[in-house]
Amino acid sequence: MALATYPQVTCLDCGDQLAATTLTAHQCHDPLTSIYLNAGDVAELLHCSPKAIGRWVREGKLHTDANTRGGGHRRYQARAILDLRAETETTAPPITDQEFVVWYVRRHPTRRIGG
Repeated sequence: MALATYPQVTCLDCGDQLAATTLTAHQCHDPLTSIYLNAGDVAELLHCSPKAIGRWVREGKLHTDANTRGGGHRRYQARAILDLRAETETTAPPITDQEFVVWYVRRHPTRRIGG
């Protein structure tokens, strides 16, 4: 049986090379406050459609971060979305910070985490 391999990431604050599974335990910072998700990512985590995410923002039920990209594409802070998921999720088990970082790095292998 082959061992599972996890992606390596670089902490932008201190430059340490870390396995994605150890990043949440890294004392330099909370990486989930520096990860911003698009509506598709949020929809997958909250088990809804991306259109529902936009509707919840317009209705004031979900707040977008000031970190937006050109063209009006909103970004959402990962920590806030995971906290919301923990408060509202009833059909799936909660996701740990470590599981989230592994999911994120596998989904977006070229994006940087941190700083």
